[in-house]
Amino acid sequence: IHMFQNDLPLFYKIYNISAMKMFMVSMELPNEITTEFWQLIPAHRTAVNELMDKGFIQTYAVNAARTMVWAMMAGPSEEEIFSMVQQFPIFEFFEDVLIEELFIFDTIGNALPKLVLN
Repeated sequence: IHMFQNDLPLFYKIYNISAMKMFMVSMELPNEITTEFWQLIPAHRTAVNELMDKGFIQTYAVNAARTMVWAMMAGPSEEEIFSMVQQFPIFEFFEDVLIEELFIFDTIGNALPKLVLN
């Protein structure tokens, strides 16, 4: 499944990811996880991996209790980030979604130069 390949708006194809705004997305999962939810996980992981490969998701984490998901996402606006989140296969199970624009987003990957092997 390549759910985001053709569904992305034109600006995703022309914008430089590094020039986009960064957002912290917090997604609350239900207390009870159903079989239907678990069946959607492979498609969800595929969607997340595709967005990571394209640079729209910088980090993705789920807590040990499996009640919260956090993602650092790049995009031009909060509305566009929410539009991407709505396409997640498990979106219907989210009990709450909070999107906050970040002022600073530093990672170790941003601090260290890439090693080039000649």
